[in-house]
Amino acid sequence: MTGQGWAQPWRAARQRVLDQYGIHLGQPVEHLVTPALVVDLDVLDGNLATMAGALAGGRIALRPHTKVQKSPDLAHRQVAAGAVGVTVATVWEAAAMAAAGIRDVLVANQVVGAAKVRALAALAGHGYPGMLRIDQSSDAKTGTRAEHDARMEGPDGAAANLNDILIG
Repeated sequence: MTGQGWAQPWRAARQRVLDQYGIHLGQPVEHLVTPALVVDLDVLDGNLATMAGALAGGRIALRPHTKVQKSPDLAHRQVAAGAVGVTVATVWEAAAMAAAGIRDVLVANQVVGAAKVRALAALAGHGYPGMLRIDQSSDAKTGTRAEHDARMEGPDGAAANLNDILIG
């Protein structure tokens, strides 16, 4: 894998948040700077175990959407509990999750525009095999061209795409 310089802005942002608010970790709720994400870790871990148990041995893989928590730390807990990866809304959220070490990220929304497809392709070039959805034939043409231009390749040499086909 090539250098990790691309991830530095996201890692620096996380460190700034930890530097500013980390002293509040473990404090009583009434002392927190709000708004704040407050999580009972025992309940969280129990819920993660319940979901993993419900899907164990089946043909369904869990890929939770991070749209509510937007937390790489919670995403790591989800993956450790059995999720195959996470789902995000934007290429930039994908980059943040990848910078935090989440290896498998699905961009659920359309990736419109060559710049965004190139950014996702750049992540793939750094060893993060992200997936994207393509809903419209124009998106597919733009995506295919940008993938070609950026040499977006997954581990098997092909870009990973999920295509929605509207049949009605």
